[in-house]
Amino acid sequence: MKTIGILTKPKFPDVKPILKDLVSWLREHEKDVVLDSKTAALIGESATHQKPQMAALADMLIVLGGMAPC
Repeated sequence: MKTIGILTKPKFPDVKPILKDLVSWLREHEKDVVLDSKTAALIGESATHQKPQMAALADMLIVLGGMAPC
């Protein structure tokens, strides 16, 4: 897998540091990272992709941002 898409729920409090670390790690491992515009903005990047486009752009999608409380 070469292209990894990341989607987030931006209101999840821990998403920003996790996202920064994940994007950095993926890029260090020579992966292309695709972010939607709101996710990219969380880490100071820009992107024009919309969430519905993400599945067609990436080989794999990672979703960050929450687990329902037990």
